[in-house]
Amino acid sequence: MDNVGRITQAEIPQNYREGNRSKEALMSETLAELRGLPDDEIIKRHDRIATSTTVSVCYYLEELARRDQDSHTRVMLRYTKWIMLMTVIMTISTVVNVIIVTRIFCR
Repeated sequence: MDNVGRITQAEIPQNYREGNRSKEALMSETLAELRGLPDDEIIKRHDRIATSTTVSVCYYLEELARRDQDSHTRVMLRYTKWIMLMTVIMTISTVVNVIIVTRIFCR
């Protein structure tokens, strides 16, 4: 039998396992529990649940926004590297300039 859509004991939120049988206990993990999950586990849980849910327009808009943000982040990192390089070049130029001026006026 296929295990698609089945929840394992480890995937049941801890507050539910500890005796809280309310509907809210099965809704989601606490933020601390969620942050403690490895990425692979979150992806696995998403993929399992995604087979039995419907998506709305927001799902696609959020993915587009995430990709857009990722693109902006890469551009900003590239700009940051260029700024760092220019700063190093200007610092070296300033030091060389100070050495040249010092030699000229200290003769």
